[in-house]
Amino acid sequence: MAGAAVRVICLSGDAGSGKSSTARRLAERLASHGWVRASSGDVFRAYCEEQRIPPEEIPRLPAEKHREVDARMRARMESAAEAGPGLIADGRLVGYLGAGIPGALRVFLTCSPAERARRIAARESTPLEDVRAKTERRDLEDASRFEELYGIRYRDPEHYDLILSSERLDLDRVVATLLAAAGLVS
Repeated sequence: MAGAAVRVICLSGDAGSGKSSTARRLAERLASHGWVRASSGDVFRAYCEEQRIPPEEIPRLPAEKHREVDARMRARMESAAEAGPGLIADGRLVGYLGAGIPGALRVFLTCSPAERARRIAARESTPLEDVRAKTERRDLEDASRFEELYGIRYRDPEHYDLILSSERLDLDRVVATLLAAAGLVS
């Protein structure tokens, strides 16, 4: 990313780490400058709804579906980097997928498993203990799938330009830090 103007902000992290909330807030802040948001999670959820598949089955979708969504996200990021408008991309793998794209700021949001479970339970109005078990299982499934699909450990810091705790910093501070890191502070 050195030297290139930031045209793509890639937000990766585990379930409940704040990717979507951060992406939505960034999109609100940057909309007047033409920036838009794309979410691989939204694509998967829409596919599940269309196919009448429960969203918790996303990790077990065929490898081809995961590769298709990832390829579409990569193409969208490349297009934004080349011609604009700016793009805020969120999804577990977008930081990895953004490798080599000039102007891509690749960010990993961290958050403890306990806080992620609390956030998901609140969002989905589900008992915390149920969410903890599902979140632990999903973390293992995701890590295994990404290693199988791409031979990577997606939490490895080498894939990212910036790692931020969305637990230690509130949403406004995460967004302010990202805007500053991207050189988009007015």
